[in-house]
Amino acid sequence: MLLRRVIPLFGSLALSALAACGAPEGEVIGDTDEAAGQLRAQASGLTLWMDPRPELRDAETGALGWRIRVSKNLGAVQANTQDGAVGQTALLSARRFDLALSDAGSVHAVLSGAPVFLGIEASEGRERSYEAQFRLLGRLTGFSGDRRLFVLPELTPRWSGGPAPLAYRLRISAPRGTAAGSVQLEHPALGVVSGRSSDGRNFHFELTPAQVTALYARPTGLVFSATLGSSRMVKRANLELVVDGLALTTAASPFPRASCDPAVSACLAGSGEAGDCGDYQAVLRCLPTEPVSVCEPNLESEIANCIALQQESAESDPERGPVLPLEALQYCTEEGDLTGPMFDALCGFNSNLPYCRCQGEETCFERFDRDFVRPCGEVLRPRYDCVFGSTYREIRSPRFNLVTTPRRTLVLADVTDSLTAQQVILAVQQSSHNDVTTLAEAFERVDQGEVNQLDLWEGTSGQPYSAFEYGAGDNSYGAIFAFGTTTLVTRIQDGDLYDASTPAQLGCRIPQGPAWGPCQSNDNCAAGLSCNGVVNSYDDTTGELLGHIAPGKCVARVSETPRLDSDCSAANPCPLAEGLRCSTIGTGGDGLCRPIWMFGRFNFPASMPLPRRGVSEHPIMVSGLATVPEEAVFEGILNSSDFTRVRLSLANPIYRTTQVFFDGPALGRSGVEALLGQRSGEVQVRLPVGVPGDESVNGEWLLRIETVRNPSGSDLELLYGEPTLSLSSRWD
Repeated sequence: MLLRRVIPLFGSLALSALAACGAPEGEVIGDTDEAAGQLRAQASGLTLWMDPRPELRDAETGALGWRIRVSKNLGAVQANTQDGAVGQTALLSARRFDLALSDAGSVHAVLSGAPVFLGIEASEGRERSYEAQFRLLGRLTGFSGDRRLFVLPELTPRWSGGPAPLAYRLRISAPRGTAAGSVQLEHPALGVVSGRSSDGRNFHFELTPAQVTALYARPTGLVFSATLGSSRMVKRANLELVVDGLALTTAASPFPRASCDPAVSACLAGSGEAGDCGDYQAVLRCLPTEPVSVCEPNLESEIANCIALQQESAESDPERGPVLPLEALQYCTEEGDLTGPMFDALCGFNSNLPYCRCQGEETCFERFDRDFVRPCGEVLRPRYDCVFGSTYREIRSPRFNLVTTPRRTLVLADVTDSLTAQQVILAVQQSSHNDVTTLAEAFERVDQGEVNQLDLWEGTSGQPYSAFEYGAGDNSYGAIFAFGTTTLVTRIQDGDLYDASTPAQLGCRIPQGPAWGPCQSNDNCAAGLSCNGVVNSYDDTTGELLGHIAPGKCVARVSETPRLDSDCSAANPCPLAEGLRCSTIGTGGDGLCRPIWMFGRFNFPASMPLPRRGVSEHPIMVSGLATVPEEAVFEGILNSSDFTRVRLSLANPIYRTTQVFFDGPALGRSGVEALLGQRSGEVQVRLPVGVPGDESVNGEWLLRIETVRNPSGSDLELLYGEPTLSLSSRWD
């Protein structure tokens, strides 16, 4: 049975939507409560009353609402569309509740043609679970003016395509046998909008959701005008939102949900426009679900900020170890304690973002996580799956998968071979200086006439690279090449890493390989790789394995080559292309060519205070190397009012054998100035550390910072600047 109702100001409305769908068995359709001017629906002992027109609660946002009454005491109420929760419900009294569509996004989720389903739980009576249904329609009423202009009353939701496919159509026709020169729609919120026509007589207006919100939120009338030759016809109307199809049933016999209409599907399979195949909801039900290909910009920015914070936090926590961008992306898109604050920040910034319009609904965050965050994480994965990190700075920081040679600062006179010359020119072309063609031009264009060269080995794929970086207007630019070639693999632009495509995409897009991953045994490694350098805990009495303290590293056996374990020096370097490096990282003297996986660079906390007087200790975990150390180097920035009172030493794992590597009191003023170039202030240090070559390299090392006299002068006493410990190792 169809719902018949009389609404003041609107007249009688014939409601046909429910007739098309059919009513569930046992349902009692509503009618009109003449005395109260309300719509009424009944089913199995429950009556529901609802105003036929929503209350405009906020003209700025377009928020709407109803205060709805039922004949039983309420336990709970929830509002949904077929696609999920919508609006907010709140109990006002034992038998009254409020339904709010708190912003334009919620309104248009319903005004687009989606039925609202109210799940109603009563707290009394034999039958307690019910479902109500209604639709919200836009209609033109209160027509006045020239009767020759025929304006259809329906505001029709329509699929218009594009990233925001919802549009609303109004239609108007000129008199039969005539052709209007133009038809326009005027409203203070819209200005003047011109209609479109294919035959000169029938016109339509396509309105965006924002325009429709402005129309119903400002009750000023709409003015339609048509020009016929020298005459002008005018018609006026008002846009009203009205409830349609109110009905009630028991939860045991819920209302049917819409599915794809075969006729609409067949139309969409043709060559016509989707909007001509049916109304918005009919088209929506038949369109295939496509994977998200673009992240919402605000969400993408928030995820990027989260990734940066995760990496910074890891850098300052020596027990946690470095975090790759791809790992941080996984944390930021899969961990609720990170996505929750992200949701709050985004929706606090703009409640009209597509994932914020459901705020206040029970499933809103779940939908944000499922429909936006996780798909965005997949879209961003190629950008963050970069073996070098996200920025050039990360290459210079300790990373488990990168081993770098000491940086060389090149000036024009240092470049004597054609390969390096071509690499420098190509690197400089990655900035605004893309017109340089000669080596001299390249050095003239960069800050201070200097280019930094850094060779590196990427462990997960076992590939060598060369990086060339320089300053251009105080920003970092450059390029990374496959080692020994001019093949560009990554661009450095304003400090960020981009791929080598044209146009360049953010992120180097060189994914990790299978090697150098963390492991506890060979079972954790891919075929052909073995686990080395695990740090374990044992019972002091029985020697029983108690657990794993730090993971090892999955490494491949280095092929036997003439240079493996051969002599090396600065003048006779090991071939990086073969995955070898000289063991003398600290002294620069003669050493042996070792597999690169036996080298590591590990970071201390970003800032460590120097005690006023006494000793402070700072642990650092080393793992994934061979068995015993060969050489070690400490790097950092020392800031003190008097270096002659500072002593730095390093204790190795297990036996805590201690080596002093900076002894200010013993050096005295002249010795400190000879070593550091100054006695106080801030200085970058790179200090070799003596290590016992027959004790374990893997485990917890301990940096001791000691001050031996009362400070004089400034209280700024810090060791900072991302201090690191680099080690080379070998088999015992």
